[in-house]
Amino acid sequence: MAAVGKLQYARLAFFSKPVEDRRLYRLIRQHRMSSVFEVGLGSLSRAVNLVGVCQRYAGGQPVRYGAVDWFEERPADMPRLTLIEAHRTLRSTGAKTQVSPGGPAAVEALANSFPAMDLILISSDCASETLQRPWFYLPRMCHERTLVLRATRSEGEKAVRYEPIPQGALQQYAAAGKLSRAA
Repeated sequence: MAAVGKLQYARLAFFSKPVEDRRLYRLIRQHRMSSVFEVGLGSLSRAVNLVGVCQRYAGGQPVRYGAVDWFEERPADMPRLTLIEAHRTLRSTGAKTQVSPGGPAAVEALANSFPAMDLILISSDCASETLQRPWFYLPRMCHERTLVLRATRSEGEKAVRYEPIPQGALQQYAAAGKLSRAA
């Protein structure tokens, strides 16, 4: 699978559903991102599209994609997705990919394998209490221009909003995660 073409990018950035994903495609192009890490895989088709847009606009940089998710252990209200299916589909993109089961808790196992990520997405399906330990490891995956976005969903709403997490706040969350580890 190759990078997306101009028309496919336009379709993704301006007409794709869900609407909130359009912002992600535009950010990748605007910042020429070449690496994405997801804590809680949104959808497999979106992951493939994120990789394709990275391949188009990374400027020759190798594209890397990583994700942690519950896969077979997903709650009943989430779409079914197997680890093998995700692995095969993402491998076909040609990017360096790695997916791991275990939800947010698996971040600590992959943090050192994914340094200097350009974009980190945190799913709205990740409850705050499940992120206490992962916050400690996320700064290892960042560089000074890393964009960390956390999806939030209002009560009763289906659509999500991506809220940026500034580097300073990320460091504070990491320090709080370090304190909870010591306790």
